[in-house]
Amino acid sequence: MEGAPPQVGPQRIGFFPPPGRSPAALLLLIGHVSWVHGKPGMLEIRPLSFYSMAGRPLPRADGGHDAGHDAVNHAGHAGCNYAGRRIIIGTIEIMSKLSPQLAAETDPAWAGYILEHFDAFLIDHANCERKASALAMSFVIKYADRTRIIPPLIALAQEELVHFQQVYEVMIARGLQLAPDQKDPYVNALLALCHSGRERRFLDRLLVSSLVETRGAERFRLIHLALDDPELKSFYRTLWACEAKHGNQFAEMALEYFPPEQVSERLGELVAREAEIVASLPWRPSLH
Repeated sequence: MEGAPPQVGPQRIGFFPPPGRSPAALLLLIGHVSWVHGKPGMLEIRPLSFYSMAGRPLPRADGGHDAGHDAVNHAGHAGCNYAGRRIIIGTIEIMSKLSPQLAAETDPAWAGYILEHFDAFLIDHANCERKASALAMSFVIKYADRTRIIPPLIALAQEELVHFQQVYEVMIARGLQLAPDQKDPYVNALLALCHSGRERRFLDRLLVSSLVETRGAERFRLIHLALDDPELKSFYRTLWACEAKHGNQFAEMALEYFPPEQVSERLGELVAREAEIVASLPWRPSLH
């Protein structure tokens, strides 16, 4: 079923805006996903944790954090009782609607353009994965005192390096070689928005990284949907899920060291500017 999660079990479902709040005011649901027996296309979400922007589980009226369970369609609604009130998460399209951090969607026709220039795209994709790994490790070195985010950064760097290896293997099978880096106007435009000063820049770099990963996930999904080759289609489905996870992780890291109000406000500003940047850039045989 298109748009279904790649596997059942405990999963980070994604960020969802609370009712009446901006997309930047996010709630993170982590739950156990399974198919509902005898009801094709129906998913059951048994929430395990429901986090506020503070990165902490929201308390329930009885002091617990188990939200019970709700059976929902992949385009249905789910809700959880917390602190005596029902929180409606909103329409959930598992793995088909990514984090609402993005204010503008990529034109689906972009994927057709990429497939027409797929070899060139693969070369750029490999460089993106390598640079993503290097970025995570640069955070480790530059912010070595931020010990709470070091383990996830190392794990993220390792995962991105594996992705680099996997893309490189696809390139070799197609007779392609690695090429020198090209300037990335999308990333450079986002970095130009980052404040100076160690603390403010630290926050901005985390949130920019979250947006870059989330945009990458959105575009990997488009490529997955457009591909016919079964192996490549499966590969880009996996990358779609991983990049969405990375986008969430960088936002979670920001919440480790900054108040939720500050994170939410700044994220909202960057979300709006990111959409403007995407709209202003011509298509290239590249991820961004």
